[in-house]
Amino acid sequence: MNRLYMFTDFENLKLKDLKSHINCMPPERIEKFNKLSMPQDKLNCVVAYFLLFFALKECCLSAPRLPISFLYGKNQKPRIKTLPNLHFNISHTHKAVVCAISSNEIGVDIEKIRPINLKISSRICTKSEQKLIENSRNKQKMLLEIWTKKESYAKMTGSSVFENFLQLDTSTLPRTFCFERDGFIISLSFSGAKVDFLEPTRVLAREILDLM
Repeated sequence: MNRLYMFTDFENLKLKDLKSHINCMPPERIEKFNKLSMPQDKLNCVVAYFLLFFALKECCLSAPRLPISFLYGKNQKPRIKTLPNLHFNISHTHKAVVCAISSNEIGVDIEKIRPINLKISSRICTKSEQKLIENSRNKQKMLLEIWTKKESYAKMTGSSVFENFLQLDTSTLPRTFCFERDGFIISLSFSGAKVDFLEPTRVLAREILDLM
């Protein structure tokens, strides 16, 4: 099983709409929420959690009740306590959240296509990747593609975000691929059988609000 869910309906969802949802999160999620200062970051934190809950209700016959209980592994990678054979990963950027569900280890990363400082390529890209960027018509987009592939792979393996990034060449990463949707770059990495593409299931604001 491999599923991908995407939320971009922020025009119809504000932080005030989710006040009754916040106390339905586990204590560690509430603590993270309270530490955030920017309203969009707070909103992303809540939406990401309930997008996961939406995905679990769709995918699992025995979806957990709220609040979801997590176990934490290497580098604090979370697992669902009552669903030990299910894997998930979440990522968010400006005005977009994605959640991937799988029966195998999975990693997902999303970034908004935007101007980005190309100088950071020297800190995260191999020589062959830097050459790809140099030869690309859209250098900034190519850098975002490389970055999200590395992020998704690191999240799938449970390694540190910057661990061995200069040795990690995206052209040789197994079962890792990248695509564009609505001005966002999405990358996925799998540990199981090769998956070529996952079309995101779009989730609307009313579907998040109807979870309560």
